[in-house]
Amino acid sequence: MRTLFMGLLLVACLFTNNLVAQSPVTFTPEKPKPGSSVSFSYDPATTALAGKDGIKAYAYLLQGAVPVAQEIKLTKTGSYYKGEISTTDTTVAFFLTFSKEETRDNGKDLGYYSYLYTADGNPVAGARKSIGQTGMYYGGLWGLAADAGTATKLIREDYALHPVLKDKYKTDYLSMLAQSKEDADKALLGETLEKMLASTDTKESDLQLAKNFYTRLKDKNNAARADSLTKARYPQGAWVKNEKIMAFYSITQGTQKEEMFNKLKADYPPITKEDSAAFSNYAAAVANVYMREENYEKVKQFAAQISNKSTRASIYNSVAWKLSGESVYAKPLDAKTGKEFSAMSLQLMQEEIRNPGNKPVYYTDSQFKEQLQRTHDMFADTYALLLYHLGDYKNAYTYQEKAVAGNKRNDVSMNEAFALYTEKVKGPAAAKKELESFVKAGKATPKMKEQFKRLYLAGSNTENQWMAYVEGLEKEFKAKDRAKLAKEMLNDPAPAFALKDLTGNDISLASLKGKIVIVDFWATWCGPCLASFPGMKMAVEKYKNDPDVKFVFIDTRESGDRDKIKKDVTALIEKNAYPFHVLMDYDSKVIEQYKVDGIPTKFIIDKNSVVRFRKVGFGGTAEGVVDEITTMIELAKTSGDDSKKGF
Repeated sequence: MRTLFMGLLLVACLFTNNLVAQSPVTFTPEKPKPGSSVSFSYDPATTALAGKDGIKAYAYLLQGAVPVAQEIKLTKTGSYYKGEISTTDTTVAFFLTFSKEETRDNGKDLGYYSYLYTADGNPVAGARKSIGQTGMYYGGLWGLAADAGTATKLIREDYALHPVLKDKYKTDYLSMLAQSKEDADKALLGETLEKMLASTDTKESDLQLAKNFYTRLKDKNNAARADSLTKARYPQGAWVKNEKIMAFYSITQGTQKEEMFNKLKADYPPITKEDSAAFSNYAAAVANVYMREENYEKVKQFAAQISNKSTRASIYNSVAWKLSGESVYAKPLDAKTGKEFSAMSLQLMQEEIRNPGNKPVYYTDSQFKEQLQRTHDMFADTYALLLYHLGDYKNAYTYQEKAVAGNKRNDVSMNEAFALYTEKVKGPAAAKKELESFVKAGKATPKMKEQFKRLYLAGSNTENQWMAYVEGLEKEFKAKDRAKLAKEMLNDPAPAFALKDLTGNDISLASLKGKIVIVDFWATWCGPCLASFPGMKMAVEKYKNDPDVKFVFIDTRESGDRDKIKKDVTALIEKNAYPFHVLMDYDSKVIEQYKVDGIPTKFIIDKNSVVRFRKVGFGGTAEGVVDEITTMIELAKTSGDDSKKGF
């Protein structure tokens, strides 16, 4: 399996209503106090979980920098589920989500939440801020929708009611001012930063904070001024070490990075647990550089210094995946060495599953073990591929079968390899049966269909029979997908926009009224965005002769000056010969208006400028993208006439 990205994409969260308005859930008491137990009742009848048994509930206590997860024991009485949340003295708010396997209910993407309250019945200091801000950072873990405007409103209210929070959470307060479009906030930010520099009592950390904000504001003079003040007032301060660490991370050559690593260790020997964790990260950085240089003995040397087993396993898997050739259809670079690294990654993940460590507080024990098992299955896919390349087909099949099952047969790249291993080990009939199941479920790649076609035609069937056969298999899942998408249809007015394209022409949503508009928010640095482009190219070409359909690709959230951004975007589009009409959202204003946090995000807007669909991310195939876009366009065409909203 391709390299596991160890980070999580954290997207924004929308909390617009008080808990009382969330009808499926009621809390007792209505205004709980910190440290109390809170009972709740949940009726799933009107939610996505209606009629399902075995529902699970998770509470997330907001009482610090990161939400703390609790798995709630539910009891069922009639159609209602009941549970109890235990808060602590430091809890300021909490929210709930409910799920059954892949189906979740989080209050129509708003979240079931409640503040905690003081004795006089008011939300405790930090409750509103915590709901708004923590949601913005961690909402993506629970599939909550994004509305930075609403979140900012909650944060602003808390700062106004409790001014002490401005100093307690200074970085957050300054970030709110920096993100604001209000002139008064911009002026206040400037005044606050100036006071931080002017005061002789300002701590080193606050001077560095001021420098960071001036850098963010592209105020080079004041950033340099803050830096000079820091060094003058604190000549032996933390900045000395920080600059060395920054220099270390900027090094891209293996031996130089190793030398800097050893110097850091000599100058700042790890003493505390935090020190050891930092040097573990430095070791991972060295290992990654040596991996790019294909110095695998050095990779082992530095990976061995990484305390987090999952991180170490990920590095080993990255090496193994690279050496595997990354495909059953590619020639491996070094399958024998790759197998060695892959085996080490699996051993580490098995140890971690048996005795989990480094669990983030926003996961429950069961959630974390599930995450570790998914990672193990991904790495097992790599190991199976290497076994296949080494001719050990039987064991390749065994490992892949478990990996595919662990991913519930949803990962098409795993399915593709499994279909080939099945043919090798179990024979054509077994492979044909598996392929039929994958195609019927819509979980097959073009390569799998080629394999399926070969096996089908080998049975003296004709090309016409094959086409009819596949169409029949796909009919069921396409009908299900259409019905599912129909239920997901929106009826929200699309925010107006006017942007320039790469040739300098002005394009507005108003000018496209009367057409179905597909808006794709993307960026040159976004891997999933680029991975979705082959499918989007197919979709654009499919509708190129349809005058009622228009695709626009809005490039956004880029860094650098406008000329460089435009040059990079143009180069990418031209290199890949993408027939895309690209619009430039240089200031990221349009993406904010559309309340988007994770990209790629696509909007299907009907002819009355009403948003009918919103789709985030990419995790499938090019064919899957085309099928989904096609279905959404056709549904939008049939629904636009009765729309009452729009510009």
